[in-house]
Amino acid sequence: RQVYNIVSTSKTKMIKEEDLLNMVRYIFPEVSINDLIKALMILEIRGLIAVSQIKDKERVIRVLR
Repeated sequence: RQVYNIVSTSKTKMIKEEDLLNMVRYIFPEVSINDLIKALMILEIRGLIAVSQIKDKERVIRVLR
């Protein structure tokens, strides 16, 4: 839920995965990249966000609802 709240409160409703991980780790230092990916997959399946690859290893997350 925190992941969705962070993305949805950004002005552009978009955030890079690396920036999102840093923000989540500020609140929960023990979060791994795998934990974030699992949370993103759940949110994407629920239709709340969309994850797009913009470069080789760079993804952007945007809010759909």
